[in-house]
Amino acid sequence: MYCPNCGLEISGDIKFCPDCGTPIAPISAEPQPNPFPEPEPIPEPEPRPTYQPTPPPVENGTEPDSMEKTLALEAYLGILVLAPIFGAKNSPFVRFHANQGLILCATSIGLSLLMTFNSVIMASVGASWLNIILGLFNGLYGLASCGIIVLAVIGIINAVKGRMKPLPIIGKFNILK
Repeated sequence: MYCPNCGLEISGDIKFCPDCGTPIAPISAEPQPNPFPEPEPIPEPEPRPTYQPTPPPVENGTEPDSMEKTLALEAYLGILVLAPIFGAKNSPFVRFHANQGLILCATSIGLSLLMTFNSVIMASVGASWLNIILGLFNGLYGLASCGIIVLAVIGIINAVKGRMKPLPIIGKFNILK
């Protein structure tokens, strides 16, 4: 027999544990109730609802198909803007992105012409204070070129997601009708 409190082995008819003083119950033939009942089972959690993404809002009432999205994506890839301009004249979604891409392409070409003109002037002037100023402008043109790349990526993302959202800064202009 063992003390239920400290676990000391007890022999004989002792009423209290000599180590900790806990009362020792006499051994009976009846089974004693378990002082540590089995824990209740933990209920299964309710299943969570699965995530269902909502489709993006479409401005013209219909979701563009994959061909329209592909043509709209091409509008932001430089000279490939001609494919959606001539390829999908009846789709307002493609026409919108073709207009955005055409403005972006024209801005990129204008920026390239300015950089070229600036470089020609720098080469013909020679070393002077004007070269320093023109060099600063070339740095600004480089930053603007990075901005054009960022605008193209934004346009591509909008086209792939089926949104007709104007690009920042240049999106308010319309060339195509």
